[in-house]
Amino acid sequence: MGIQVQTDNPMYVRDIHSKALLNTDYTALQQHRKGKASSLNNQKQKITEAIDNKFKELEKLEINQKLKKDRVDVSFHLVVL
Repeated sequence: MGIQVQTDNPMYVRDIHSKALLNTDYTALQQHRKGKASSLNNQKQKITEAIDNKFKELEKLEINQKLKKDRVDVSFHLVVL
């Protein structure tokens, strides 16, 4: 970050290098971080659920393929004497 200059409003400073107006309010910064963290956690949860669902789907597919391949003939053959 570059050199900062105090503005008329004590809640803000201006970065001389980028000309950005920066908020110096710690409470606002914490609330912003909480909002971002909550959003990221929600996205992480959705991605995790999607991955879990895909694994379950693949497991079912694998089981079904094995069942088709390993089908056993259980019919009775009647032998007449």
